[in-house]
Amino acid sequence: MLDDYGSAPGITREAVRAVLRAVDEGRPRDGLIEALLAHFKVDHEVDLSIKITATADIAVWAEPARLVFECADSGSAIALGVIEDAAERLARDLALARARGALGTTAVAAGGVVTNQPRLFRSVAHHLSTYDPELRLELLTVPPVMGALQIAHHLVSPLEPSRP
Repeated sequence: MLDDYGSAPGITREAVRAVLRAVDEGRPRDGLIEALLAHFKVDHEVDLSIKITATADIAVWAEPARLVFECADSGSAIALGVIEDAAERLARDLALARARGALGTTAVAAGGVVTNQPRLFRSVAHHLSTYDPELRLELLTVPPVMGALQIAHHLVSPLEPSRP
């Protein structure tokens, strides 16, 4: 809940932080502020901070992440910034992994948010091209369990060709 910037709880956490920062800076309210207040059933940003802190649970924090993407699609500058920041952090982490010795030239993006939110995937790929132009980002298009099944099948029958 404190890291994992591309996860649903991470997106929500950063959205709440961005909303509170925008209010402190006196920026105009936008759709993300209103959506989060309504979702958490509070009337004021201070109450939003209290409510999300009091309900520090992965499931509670994950659910409103979809609102960030919906608000970004509707033009919320705050939501767009949250998504861009998450994508930039993910791309930077991938580049750091390679700098620390990770092998390969392809990174596979998997997980509920990145596989269901093309905006996030595109943004990670864009930022990655800046951090590590040799590293390519691919989107996992099958459930991750399929890889585990392939490995298990190979371990049981290493001479048989594996089937997708």
